This record gives sequence, C-alpha cells and structure tokens, in this order.
Amino acid sequence: MKIFIDARYLRSSFSGIATYSEQLIRAIGTVDRRNSYRVLVHSSYRGDLELPENFEVLEDDAPPVSMRTLFTLQNLIRPWAPDVVHSLMPLWPLSLRNDYRTVATIFDLQPLLDPRFTSGRPALKRRAYDIFYNLSYRACMTQSDYLVAI
Repeated sequence: MKIFIDARYLRSSFSGIATYSEQLIRAIGTVDRRNSYRVLVHSSYRGDLELPENFEVLEDDAPPVSMRTLFTLQNLIRPWAPDVVHSLMPLWPLSLRNDYRTVATIFDLQPLLDPRFTSGRPALKRRAYDIFYNLSYRACMTQSDYLVAI
C-alpha cells in the first residue's frame, strides 16, 4: 500500500501539532516496513526523522493552512497515486475527495468555535479567514473516510 502523509506542520518553529506529527511518523517507521510512505514536511524543517527505506520525505514551502493546500497540493500527490492520503490537519486539496481513501487528524475545533481565533486581524481579513476555516475544515471533516481526533 502507498500512503501519503501531509506533515507540513513539521517546520522551523515547533508546535504541539509538529511534535505529534514527528512522533507519529517515527513510530510508524519502527513498526511498518511493508507499506510505502511519502511524507511531506515544510521546507524549513531541519529535524531528522531517521526513517527506514520504505519512507521518502518531500519538502514544500507552502504553509499547511493555505489556499495552496486547497488548490495545488494535489500536484505533489497525484503522480505518486497513493492508496491513502493522511493529512495531519483537517485540510487537504478539494480535488482529492474521491480519488483516494482519506484520513484527517483533528487537533481542535478552535477555528470553528472560538470567535477570538481570528479577532486580532483587520475586519476584512478576519472575515476571509473565518470563511476559509468554515468551508475548508468542514469540507475535509465531512468528506474524510476516517477522522483521528486528538
């Protein structure tokens, strides 16, 4: 089986999501030598995952939560033709809906439930972010084959 993991929270500045992502990928590498993995990290990531030969690590400079994720990430995924796409965030390209089995990891629902999440931005930008999160997160969560809730 071919599994693509979007782990772009692995970048120069670490977060809880990055820590979880790094540990999950390392753990999979210790127990699964049969499946093939492509792991996408942010191009600023300087860590060493120390993965076995059935893993390939790719880099991309797009932020994990971005319009680019919705509209162009599939250009990195489709040529490899994976069986499963696992996003370590509730967001992926809109065009992947029916192409692969999909798994999304949900860490929290703050962008959807907390009005203060985008409150520090100017009004127009705040509204754009609110629309982005509402549409993209909800689409990912309702169309995923599987959800992992942390």
